[in-house]
Amino acid sequence: MKKAKQDTGAWTPLRIVLLYALFGGLWILFSDTVVLWLTTDQSTLSRLQTFKGWFFILVTALLLFGLINRMVGHGRKTVNDLRNAEEYNRTLFDLSPMGLALCTMDGRLLQINPAYAAIIGRSVDETMRLTYWDITPEKYAEQEQAQLESLRTTGRYGPYEKEYLHKDGHLVAVRLQGRLIAKDGEQCIWSSVEDISECKQAEAALRLSEEKFAKTFRNSPDAIALTSLPDGQFVEVNESFLRLSGYRLDEIIGRTTLDLGLWVELEDRRRYLAMLHAAGMVREMETVFRKKSGETMHALVSGEVIRLAGSAFVLTVILDITERKHAEEVERERHNLEARIAGIVQTAPGAICAFRLRPDGTTALPFVSPKWEEYYQLTQADVRHDASPIYQRIHPDDVAHVQQTILESARTMTPWRDAFRIVRPAGGEIWAEGHSTPVLEADGSILWNGFVTDITYRKASENELEQHRAHLEELVGERTHELERSRSPCRTCWRTCPRPRRIWKSPMPSCRNWTG
Repeated sequence: MKKAKQDTGAWTPLRIVLLYALFGGLWILFSDTVVLWLTTDQSTLSRLQTFKGWFFILVTALLLFGLINRMVGHGRKTVNDLRNAEEYNRTLFDLSPMGLALCTMDGRLLQINPAYAAIIGRSVDETMRLTYWDITPEKYAEQEQAQLESLRTTGRYGPYEKEYLHKDGHLVAVRLQGRLIAKDGEQCIWSSVEDISECKQAEAALRLSEEKFAKTFRNSPDAIALTSLPDGQFVEVNESFLRLSGYRLDEIIGRTTLDLGLWVELEDRRRYLAMLHAAGMVREMETVFRKKSGETMHALVSGEVIRLAGSAFVLTVILDITERKHAEEVERERHNLEARIAGIVQTAPGAICAFRLRPDGTTALPFVSPKWEEYYQLTQADVRHDASPIYQRIHPDDVAHVQQTILESARTMTPWRDAFRIVRPAGGEIWAEGHSTPVLEADGSILWNGFVTDITYRKASENELEQHRAHLEELVGERTHELERSRSPCRTCWRTCPRPRRIWKSPMPSCRNWTG
């Protein structure tokens, strides 16, 4: 900025007097000489002397008027400038975002701006009725005395931090500094006060965040590592990382993943770094890592570029999913097996089902095949949690026997087998035969896995065969009876004939003739 040009128009009374004396001296010195040069006539000279005196009075009056008017005008301008400067300074004072205060050495407030009053939640008028000590907690008394001593010895104090008492009772963190000034002959303290409560809250939040980060870093069940950029050296790892990798801390710090051979596929490492460079983060990239023992593990690796103390680092989180991958493989195999079983179930000639007897005596059918639904004319939903509807389908004369055989199988843990009739509302009656093997479950339930076969045709065949057998037995009985009756005369002849051998050798007709 250019320095303001000094105003030379300011006329002080001393300058006016000196100028008047100079003009008067020059007038006295030269005016008589000029008059004598103009004339030597005494009467003319006397009149000229009179004119010279009046002229001197007129000139000096005009000169004094001009000088005094100039001085008064400059004074008026100075007053206006001072007033404008004061208004400007007052505006700056009132609008300053920094709290400003003028107080006496004993703490009496002389002048404050709105920002100062706002710090403690009050208006300017409310604050002016308080003293510095009214808004200062007692715990800062010793610190305040040290600052006052600094004022006395150096004329300045601060900057230092303390707290003010807010109107609602809470404490407000502030930073103060100031100096001694003289006002109306009295030493006063001119102070600037900054509200740093938000800054303190941010610092506290940052400390809390750092503490949480450190706690999470140390105690996380996931393996976490902090590596520097761009060299990739390990700066810090947590216990989970050590357990997962099998390395000791001193074997890791200062080394890189390449040094340790952690990446089984280097292409995965290149891809991971490329995504970090492009997006600043990586989320759940699947890869394979190598442990110290040489064992490999499947893992999901996530990372993010962070800045700590002005330096760039990569925060990497590794989740071991080896067991998950194994479980997924088992699940795939189970799914394939279920698909094959489902195919078998669809094509099996009988009905496949699972029957569960719970410890409380209740029953359920957690699985039934479509053929079973056809037999019983019930759906899976009907019996999934309660198997009692099946007893409404079993012939009343067979229910007790079926239940008895189930309980006996449960008691002895031997295979269950029984034949019974199913009465279907829309399909008449069929004969069924069940076969299943009991298995004791962890909760104490017993689960029978087996099948039910429609034996209606077999039962009909058996009944028909039984009827044929009964009829045959009846015929055989009748024929036997006839034979017995026919053989009775022969036995009589044998006993009474004197020549039995001859008679025996004779043809039956001879015997019949003989007997007849």
